[in-house]
Amino acid sequence: ERCSSSPCAQVFLNPVQREALGLPHMFFDPALCDLKQVSSCSGLLLEDLVQVHERSEPNPTVIHIHVGGSSSGDVHEARLLQAAIANRSNASGARVEVYVHPAYGHVIAGRMRAAGKLEESLARLHV
Repeated sequence: ERCSSSPCAQVFLNPVQREALGLPHMFFDPALCDLKQVSSCSGLLLEDLVQVHERSEPNPTVIHIHVGGSSSGDVHEARLLQAAIANRSNASGARVEVYVHPAYGHVIAGRMRAAGKLEESLARLHV
């Protein structure tokens, strides 16, 4: 296994699962390997967002995910989460909204902030 020490949170955490889902190799894959090993040694349960959602109480929750259009892996992963929640959310009322920003890449929050669009996007959530 490839392992390194920089942390990074993702929708799908298991490197084998990420590969099976067709997600491209990313710089943070070694960090996910480390995270899996540390959590296993510590007796902690390492779950992806779909597993966490399966245990959640029914609630009309909307998860807003913004991804850069030039980062195809991020777009693919967001769409996988959207489909997984849609397939499992018949009674929960939860759904995932994916916003693809064509001009941005992987570091979307920083780019949105620099363009003055992050605050605008967050303000729309507080209605």
